[in-house]
Amino acid sequence: MSSAPPPSTFELLAQLHPDGVLGAVLEDGSWRVHFQDGVALRLMQRSVLGPLQPLAFPGAAPLLQAAQEALRRGATRQDPVERELPLEVRGGAGWLRVRAVVLPSAAPPGAPADAPQVALFLEDTSLARAFEQELRRSRELMYAVVEATSDAIYVKDPQGHYLFINAAGAQALGRGVSGVVGHTDAELFPPTLAEATRAHDLEVLERRQTLSYEHAEEPERGTGRVWQSTKGVLLHPDGRVRALFGTSRDVTERRRAERLHERLLGILGHDLRSPLTALALDLLQLRRLAPPGPLQHLGERLGRTARRVERLVALLLDYTQLHAGRPLLLNRQEVELRGLLEVALREALAGHPPRAVELVGEPLRARLDRPRMALVFAQLLDNALRHSPPASPLTVTLRCEGGRARVQVHNEGAPIPLERLQHLFEAPEMAPSAAAEETVRLSLGLGLHVARATVEAHGGHLEVSSGEGVGTVVTVTLPLGDGQG
Repeated sequence: MSSAPPPSTFELLAQLHPDGVLGAVLEDGSWRVHFQDGVALRLMQRSVLGPLQPLAFPGAAPLLQAAQEALRRGATRQDPVERELPLEVRGGAGWLRVRAVVLPSAAPPGAPADAPQVALFLEDTSLARAFEQELRRSRELMYAVVEATSDAIYVKDPQGHYLFINAAGAQALGRGVSGVVGHTDAELFPPTLAEATRAHDLEVLERRQTLSYEHAEEPERGTGRVWQSTKGVLLHPDGRVRALFGTSRDVTERRRAERLHERLLGILGHDLRSPLTALALDLLQLRRLAPPGPLQHLGERLGRTARRVERLVALLLDYTQLHAGRPLLLNRQEVELRGLLEVALREALAGHPPRAVELVGEPLRARLDRPRMALVFAQLLDNALRHSPPASPLTVTLRCEGGRARVQVHNEGAPIPLERLQHLFEAPEMAPSAAAEETVRLSLGLGLHVARATVEAHGGHLEVSSGEGVGTVVTVTLPLGDGQG
């Protein structure tokens, strides 16, 4: 019988290998354990293996088979015999990976060969297997979501060939998935649309940013669909572009509804303007002809109401213009700002109880669209009166700073919450609402949104600051005309 290999051979392997090591030697036709480290014992759930114990303890059969297969094949570290075995672990089942390697004989040339020896490397792969299963489930879930969505989702290589497209995307192209994958947009779209799509792809690839855009199909496709697309890049670990991903959504019906909404608002505004103008003239005539007394007071109240409705119609028309993405067309003329503020203040005070208001400022002239800026100041003053205590004063200041007119409206009302202040000038959601409070909120939000756009169209700025104990200050800055200041 050949002498057993020195334990130091297996000990060296255990020091080099981070996982468990079990050393087995074939002696007299029986595999026996000659070495085991602590990790191997733990994985085999045994406290200790006796010296030269046969490789026949409970659960050792797969190890015995791996050792026999390794000896038959002459398995090496580069080409080991591998087995994945179930492993009973605390709290449930796990997995054990076994790699069996035949160790070379240490006998000198011409001497009898040593007994065959096999190193069994044991690795607990329970966490890796659990991760792989979770990853597989996540991929299946993601695939189900991608296939269930009505949006087109796709991936292209940098040359523009489709690597993947979901069923919705293929259906939008009038093809099956197999009829899209491997093709380019030049093979799937009319030339003009294909060129525009490829130009967008190249811009995303060059800038390496996620970009969004809209495009309409050409009339010859017969649908006239409008698509909203978002595209970005997928990168290799070394930073090279691997692919381009994209999503496209059919927004045709939404855009049609928006256009109809804008047209209806525009028509409503234009159709109301003419009768309102006639009504204002009739009320002016009534005030001139009526004797002093209740009838004249009624005419004045009706006149103020008519002017307020006129302002709201103008506001609605400007909002429609802005919402359609068109700039406001200004009709500038030289305007004396203090006088304009006095008129706007009288109009605003007419709709509120008597208030203490102080207007401080020097005469300044600027080239402005008078009706629009009158609407802006009336809106800001009305808001200040509406959102401050009736007994508190309102201060309006006008001065020249750095060649620009600076108008400030200060009220002592409760501070505007920060979360609302950050979105104060955004266009409000125009969803229907039966609540009167909601209608007022939408009206105010619409006015502030148009007010900022109007001031900026004049080359100015509109800002709001608000805080506890100091109230709210609205600041409008406007360029002065004729180099004044």
